[in-house]
Amino acid sequence: MQIRMNISTLEDWARTNNRQPEHFENGAMTASGESTMETTRRHLAPVVQLLQWLQCFSSLGEDREAMATTLQQLPGLSGKQLLHAVKHYRAEVGEKTLGKAATKYIQEIKSRPKAVQTEQPQSATSSGAPQTPVGTQPEANGQNGKAPRPPQPQPAPPTPLQPDEDDTPESNLLNPALLLPFHLPTSTDMLVTYGSGFGGMNKERERRYVPSVPPEFLAKLDPDDMEVPIVLPESIKNIVQQTPTPIKAEEIDSTFKSDSIDLINKALGSRILACSDEWFAAAENLTTPAPPIRKPGVFTYAGAWYDGWETRRHNPEPFDWVVFRLGAVSGKVKGVEVDTAFFNGNQAPEVGVQGCFVTDEREEEVKSKDFVEWETILPKQECGPSQRHGWLLPKMTSKAYTHVRLQMFPDGGIARFRLFGEVVPVLPQDLNAVFDLAATVNGGVAISCSDQHFGTKDNLLLPGRGKDMGDGWETKRSRGEHVDWVIIRLGLPGIIEKLVIDTAHFRGNFPQKVQVFAAGASDKPPSHDEDSAWTEILAPQKTGPDAEHEYTGEALKEVQRTYRYVKLVIIPDGGVKRIRVYGRRPEGGQ
Repeated sequence: MQIRMNISTLEDWARTNNRQPEHFENGAMTASGESTMETTRRHLAPVVQLLQWLQCFSSLGEDREAMATTLQQLPGLSGKQLLHAVKHYRAEVGEKTLGKAATKYIQEIKSRPKAVQTEQPQSATSSGAPQTPVGTQPEANGQNGKAPRPPQPQPAPPTPLQPDEDDTPESNLLNPALLLPFHLPTSTDMLVTYGSGFGGMNKERERRYVPSVPPEFLAKLDPDDMEVPIVLPESIKNIVQQTPTPIKAEEIDSTFKSDSIDLINKALGSRILACSDEWFAAAENLTTPAPPIRKPGVFTYAGAWYDGWETRRHNPEPFDWVVFRLGAVSGKVKGVEVDTAFFNGNQAPEVGVQGCFVTDEREEEVKSKDFVEWETILPKQECGPSQRHGWLLPKMTSKAYTHVRLQMFPDGGIARFRLFGEVVPVLPQDLNAVFDLAATVNGGVAISCSDQHFGTKDNLLLPGRGKDMGDGWETKRSRGEHVDWVIIRLGLPGIIEKLVIDTAHFRGNFPQKVQVFAAGASDKPPSHDEDSAWTEILAPQKTGPDAEHEYTGEALKEVQRTYRYVKLVIIPDGGVKRIRVYGRRPEGGQ
């Protein structure tokens, strides 16, 4: 209804400010072209027809005669557009929609070839659009003393238009089959009908017809007498460049886990400070490391059991929210993952992520819904039922954040939330201090591995010794000669002084031997089989079950150099809980 009222307002404005055509064809005494009102009707016709269709299609039912009559009155809409409107129409309670037979009948009618246009080209001048002037043709009857003109070849009959193709598009974004038709003025329109004419000589005409918006209309749009912002092409380009890139579910791990960590991983010490609501399922489930699970038929006092965060229905606020304290001191964000696994019909329709940098002394302020220092990290994005969603930011955020707020518009359920990025570590002030160069909290990242069948490589760099075998790195069993490996990018280049390889909780599946290599400080890590780039700093050493194995002093070799990458090799396979690479910054290091 509001859209139709807006169209009526535009029609009233065009009727009040109607200007007659002023283009004269070939010296004709009457002007051709369209008036302002006629142009407005032509431009708005598809939108008006769409509104009419939305208003009446639910009452047509299976009445084929009424359907055919209605479609004849909607020439501006294709079959695909009509069916698209029906599919995405949100019916009121008890309101009927079209059945399969009716939708097939729409396809049948709209797929019929359109009538063949038999008008001669000369009749096109009656369409109202200005035409480029053409010269007069000589007489062909021979009475003027000239030889008769030879017969001219007749133009081929026009080809009938092809029927609409009603294949379902892969995406509705900028799909020309679903866009309403629109018209652009020709160069003749722009040069002759508007402005100062050809050559810009008619200044009086220019003063009369320079397009403008009436001041009283602008006043209605801007009741506070604020300046109306002007959107420049550069601004539009910046908006496009700042749009996040959706990542396919099967590509989320390969996109983020090769050079980023989950900044809100529970193992790093992340905490949930506050949330707007968690009636059906607790917000703490969002950061559970394991994938979501389902328990069909299980109910709690609040309702059905869900492995995630679910809020009440009918949220009076614009969105529900959860505030997190990052596990690291602070971090820069590269991308976001939101998983709605098993939430189907009650999933979050849209999500967004905000961030801020505040000290621990101000955490009470961050918990309030009225806290105003949030900055947008991920603008509002649509979510679907029971699936993983990933978004890659155009570039890593230049600012580091200590807290983030997950927004859910307006309510619903989310199973898991991951915030991928890199840690901004706080390093010791003493340049000679020895610390763990590989720890996640110091910026270390496990970037690749040969296998992680039972436990992921990212666990190797987490704090502490873990709680069981599940939070270590474990590969599948091998047969015959074999080795497994993992490559780690240190938080910063350093001189290695001690290695610790921990097999905690791995009692019958620890590796027989371990071996460690290191590589220089280049930006690009060498591949695991690029032997010339790797230097052995620890020869193969036997290991035992459930123990920390320390290697220092003479056990290490070639360690008086600066390294940026470390490769842990296990022989032949097995599980390792943690690896620690203790070292110090080189002289002159940051």
